[in-house]
Amino acid sequence: MILSLMLSLALAMAPPVAPVAQAASVPARRDFHGLSLIGADFSNANLRSANFAGARLTGADFSGADLRGVSFARATLIGCDLRGAKLDGADFTGARLTGCDIGNASRLSTAQAAAVLRSCVGCDLRGSDLHGRDLRGITLEGTDLRDSDLRGADLSRATFTGVDLARVELQGAKLAGTRFVGCDFRGVDLHGVDLSQASMTGTSFRGVDL
Repeated sequence: MILSLMLSLALAMAPPVAPVAQAASVPARRDFHGLSLIGADFSNANLRSANFAGARLTGADFSGADLRGVSFARATLIGCDLRGAKLDGADFTGARLTGCDIGNASRLSTAQAAAVLRSCVGCDLRGSDLHGRDLRGITLEGTDLRDSDLRGADLSRATFTGVDLARVELQGAKLAGTRFVGCDFRGVDLHGVDLSQASMTGTSFRGVDL
């Protein structure tokens, strides 16, 4: 009885244990700026408003992730999977994408599309609806744009190197000063497409409808 009473008094007098501040760890988990991450799995993760600015991401899986408001400014993305990710408000300013699978770029805003495509190497953008987008000065290298809609898009001063443009729609696109080097135009309908101010080097026109 006496031992039990003493134990009860000791417990009552002990200082309370401070609760773990879990909320404080959330910003740390979402602040990846400047980090180098290889093979990170962020699939279906909630990364809303996370900071990847200046990060180097190699083989990262962002498929199905919530990337709304995320900053990829000046980040380097190599072989990353962005299919099905929510990208509303994501910032790709100055980002470098190499061999990434973005899926259908139609879901990107005009500003996002311009930022992503401004320096995209070997990316998969098949079937993208970029109709009427302002994409002046973009640089695409080794990118897959097959079956995409570029009607009415402003591609002035853009450079396409080794880009697969098979079956793309180009009617009404602005091509002043646009450079196509080693590109594939197979199956493209060029009726009404003004190529007079564009330059073509080593380009394939097999099966083109003139």
